[in-house]
Amino acid sequence: MTPFVRRALVGTAAVAVVAAPLAAQAAFVPVPETPTHRIAVDNVVRAVVVGDGVAYVGGDFTSATGSNGTFSRSRVAAFDLNTGAVLPFRADTNGVVRALALSGSALYLGGDFTTIGGQSRSRLAEVSADTGAVATAFRVNANGAVRALASAGGRLYVGGNFGTLAGVSRPRLAAVDLANRTLDPAFDPVVDATVLALATNPDGSRVYAGGSFLTVDGQPRNYLAGLSPAGDLVGPAFANSSGYPVLALDSDDTGSRVFAAIGGSGNQAAGFSTGTGARLWRQRADGDVQAVTYQAGNVYFGFHEGFGGDTTLRLLAADATTGQLENSFRPPINSYWGIRALDATERGVLAGGEFTNVKGVEVGRAAFFDALDGPTPPQSTLLVPTGAPWKYRDTGVEATGWATGSYDDGTWPTGNAELGYGDADEDTVVGFGPSATNKYRTTWFRHRFTWDGSHPVDQIIAELLADDGAVVYLNGQEVARDNMPTGGITATTLAASNRSGTAETAFRAFSLPVGALNPGVNTIAVEVHQDAASSSDLSFDLSLRVQG
Repeated sequence: MTPFVRRALVGTAAVAVVAAPLAAQAAFVPVPETPTHRIAVDNVVRAVVVGDGVAYVGGDFTSATGSNGTFSRSRVAAFDLNTGAVLPFRADTNGVVRALALSGSALYLGGDFTTIGGQSRSRLAEVSADTGAVATAFRVNANGAVRALASAGGRLYVGGNFGTLAGVSRPRLAAVDLANRTLDPAFDPVVDATVLALATNPDGSRVYAGGSFLTVDGQPRNYLAGLSPAGDLVGPAFANSSGYPVLALDSDDTGSRVFAAIGGSGNQAAGFSTGTGARLWRQRADGDVQAVTYQAGNVYFGFHEGFGGDTTLRLLAADATTGQLENSFRPPINSYWGIRALDATERGVLAGGEFTNVKGVEVGRAAFFDALDGPTPPQSTLLVPTGAPWKYRDTGVEATGWATGSYDDGTWPTGNAELGYGDADEDTVVGFGPSATNKYRTTWFRHRFTWDGSHPVDQIIAELLADDGAVVYLNGQEVARDNMPTGGITATTLAASNRSGTAETAFRAFSLPVGALNPGVNTIAVEVHQDAASSSDLSFDLSLRVQG
């Protein structure tokens, strides 16, 4: 978590860009897949933050290695991003460092330690970001582990599983006034379980807390809550029904979205609206999503085990608006436990965890992906986002001409994607007919959008989630088939095969014929087919983007 502002149908079939459950390129990712320099420590990295030309890492280690050699560094170290050298900065602790935050010339550390730089500090400390010297005036001790830090608006927000801070009752969440380095008496929410993640709006007007809690100040808040600087609950309850803890958080540069790394069996990165609380998108990994960070329209998220069955993946990037994955950034990373911490600025992306190799480059549990040498981004326009409103027909009877732009769909109901039934994760539940064992085979969807023709189009990319199969039409022309048989398609045609597990939640990318897109109003239409009349569920969502 970053604590400060940095910050074509050919014949009868379309061409599938990606067969695996990774989506095509959406927003441009301005970092390479190969890390810069070899920065290394000898044990797990649990916290990272990027400063002005400096990478700070914290964790369980006792030494750090850079371009200038190996040096003793107990659980916190700093590296020069220009040279890869270990910096003289030193602030050794006697216990694990689990959280880092920068504010001006100060670096704040939280964790399990009771001494730092030879001085007594219980689980929370301030040091010089340049030298690591311990700030003598900062003595805000915690009686339990500090797991998360965020700094904004002259405050340091502190989360964990402590009961007191500075000797005052503060169950699991508190704030420190940085002007006088004392506990903020006004910020006093009551959280019923551990706070594992913190983030703030860029202007400091709101702080977001994530963790394993279910209530804040006695009000239901499942694992994620927004609070004011005064400690009051603000904004809506987030639609976070995952049932699993939030392990990391970050917000975008407008304050309109917050991004969560979700663990347990939730295994997902997700984006939420801070205005409505609605979940805007999610991407499921094979293991816990343990880290998340936002930068320049992209959400980078790290996890363990793999993604979509690919056990070489531990770090991916998604478009912050749509959640679609970026094929330009999928570096192979070893180690089952993968990425545990992320931070990003305009300079690049810093990752930490338990890995030792990134895209064939030997590293040591930390890697920096430098944006300075990134290529020039292509121009890209999102025409239809995931989660868009769609007209739908769930009567089991096909309407003549339903896929054309001229068809009158005024009597069709409207609902936001994801649309479907049976998984309890739909934004809109559609009908399947009178019999649960003899469901309608087909459901139809339509969406109108406008393309202004403002720049030449080299490629149209559709990102499709369909369980079990689908046919896609643009302005009445078939442009893609997904898991469907060849030949004519009717309302009783079954999908080619069943989809289950990760396959039924994966977006698949298709390149559509450029000539099918018209300046002005366009209609994209999709029919989703079940593989059997007894199928238990149906899912549908789609995004559409032009590149040029």
